[in-house]
Parts: sequence; C-alpha cells; structure tokens
Amino acid sequence: AKHRALGRFVRPFVDRVLTNTATGRDAHAREGTPVNRVTVLENGVDTARFKRFVLPDVSKKVVRVGCVANLRPVKNVDGLMRAAQVACERFPQLRFEVAGDGEQRAELERLHAELNLGDRFVLRGSVPDVPNFLRGVDVAVLPSHSEGMSNALLEYMAAGRAVVATDVGADAQLLDNGRCGLLVPANDAGA
Repeated sequence: AKHRALGRFVRPFVDRVLTNTATGRDAHAREGTPVNRVTVLENGVDTARFKRFVLPDVSKKVVRVGCVANLRPVKNVDGLMRAAQVACERFPQLRFEVAGDGEQRAELERLHAELNLGDRFVLRGSVPDVPNFLRGVDVAVLPSHSEGMSNALLEYMAAGRAVVATDVGADAQLLDNGRCGLLVPANDAGA
C-alpha cells in the first residue's frame, strides 16, 4: 500500500518507466502508469564469456548442481536446500553448490547443519568468475520465489547447462515454456 501511494505521488514527475519484462510493464499499467510511458528493456548476457564451453560429462560419478544467487529470501536457497536433502537421498551422486552471498547466509548455514547436508551442499560465497563456476556445473537451478528476467538463468543458458527453474517472472518465456529447460512450480520443493 505504501509503495502504491508513493507511486501515485511520483508518477506525474516520471517521463519513462523502465522494466525488463512484459510482466513488469503490465504490473506498472495495473498501478496506473500509462503503457506508452513504460519501456521494456530485456536483460542480456555477453555470450562471448561462454564461447568455449563444452557440454557436461554425464558419465561422471558425481553430478554437480549449481545455483548462482544472492542469499536473500526471495531467491529461495532454503527451499533448494530442502529439495537437495530429498534429492540426495534418492540420488547420492548429486552435489549442490551455491555461488553467492548475502543477508541470509547465517540462517542458511544453520539450516545446512539442521538438514545434515555436509559436503553434499556447499555455500561457496561470492564467486568473481561466474562463467568458470558454471563450467564445472552439470545442472543449473534457479529456485526463486520471484524474478523479473533472471540474469542467472540467461547465464545458465549461455553456458549450455541443463536448467531447472521455478515458473516465475520471465522464466517460462526464456525457457520456451519448458522446451529449453525444466520449469517447476514456485514453492514446491518436491517438484
């Protein structure tokens, strides 16, 4: 409510609103911004950074599942941890790694201990070279509760990794409604 009231106050002074998805444009329109004052500038990724990538070796004894995310509640890394616990029981060759840091780190470390994930789930912290991190990943996961147009998902695709993503924001658009990756419902760790 507070955000909407501020938006109504500021709107007359704004010439153009930028958003990275059609969904964002529609949300601004629902809040009263004239559509002709909203511009969609979709995110992009420098694919040259991923040029020499080879496809993962699926015959390995360990399958690395990676996630690039800020450690914030909206990114749902805690949900990924719970899903990892179940998945590792069924598929012991799985190893999960998260590249990123943030406000939720201490909480996630406590959950890691509570779920007894050990070395099956590693919080790597900030990774300065995301393409290099993705080079060692077989499957890339985007477990977010909410997204616009995810840079991480764009990077996963540029790296040629198999993708599992929650069906939020522009994820379905980027993954061609599941044709180019697996879409799962948000807030469904079982999926």
